[in-house]
Amino acid sequence: MKKLIWLLLIGVAAAQAPGPDVHSGRFLAANYGQWSAQITSIPSATQVCVNAITVVLADGSKLNPWNTNAPIIFSGGTSQAETLTPTSFNFTQSPGQTCITVSAFAHTHFTGDSIGSGTFGLQEALNAAGVKLGGAVSIDQNWTALGGTTAIVNAAAIPLNTNIEDLRSGVSSGGAVSSVAGLGGEFVGLDMGWGAVQFGGSPCTAANIVNGFQFVQRYTQTFTRMAIRVTTTFGTSSHIGVALYNSAGTQIPNATTGALDGTAIGAPQVVTVPSVTLTPGIYYVGISTDGATSGAMVTILLSVSNSTITEFTNTARGTRIFTGSSASVGGVPPATLGTLSSQTTAGAIPLLWIEP
Repeated sequence: MKKLIWLLLIGVAAAQAPGPDVHSGRFLAANYGQWSAQITSIPSATQVCVNAITVVLADGSKLNPWNTNAPIIFSGGTSQAETLTPTSFNFTQSPGQTCITVSAFAHTHFTGDSIGSGTFGLQEALNAAGVKLGGAVSIDQNWTALGGTTAIVNAAAIPLNTNIEDLRSGVSSGGAVSSVAGLGGEFVGLDMGWGAVQFGGSPCTAANIVNGFQFVQRYTQTFTRMAIRVTTTFGTSSHIGVALYNSAGTQIPNATTGALDGTAIGAPQVVTVPSVTLTPGIYYVGISTDGATSGAMVTILLSVSNSTITEFTNTARGTRIFTGSSASVGGVPPATLGTLSSQTTAGAIPLLWIEP
């Protein structure tokens, strides 16, 4: 299965001199992962200086890679190599010099040693995309060959409107999800600047309002079934409903469960809907109940054949996890979301699983 990427909103980004890959809105991590600079002086036990303010990328373009969210590998290729995240930088324009401060070095470093990207270009590419107000950062086998790992992906800081396109298996995000041989589905919904941890609470903050989250659909996918799995009852005679909305907050035709049983714990409640096709773009998931809001968890599944799925809670950023101003009735999601406001009190925003 393609890697599910957890994304965290960041507020810092390094200056970027764009390379050829920028113009398509796609940033190749491997292109940003081959820069190096040489240590020219070591002013203190926690600081080294290099003879560069900008570095040259693999495609020949220049980049300012210095950022307190971008780890650096010091003395790469030696027994003293270590990867640390800088705490600050000092720049001298003439001669061009950057002094890098860290909390503490575990090893001794020497003048003449090299430094380079501690994420093999991933964080630098993400920061460059953030400066351009968003885009797709591609990781592939070239990035893996440099040293890129899934642990680096999971630790990456993701700017607003930016996502990681994982091509390590050779799958292009431009194709249909059904082209992912043997996988049968794709997680979506975690591309827009929020993180996730496992939790066992409720996705709803009050009865008869709509809560939800924003997600990016990166593939054209069609589904004909929607399901909700309740793990703790929403209360006697309660209902729970889910609907999908477009980027304007209008419900997508046929993309709703209507009101399902909020007391039916365990197996997913499956609703067959007329064919719904999601094309690449930004969407919202809206969740409503007319019952209790404590101790309940739902998993949303579209055209699902596997009822085993992990639930997660998320930390909101902006209105990506939201409360809508439109009221629901009897657990039926409203026709429009209304005005969105940020909410951080819902205990468990579920994963969204889409399967052909």
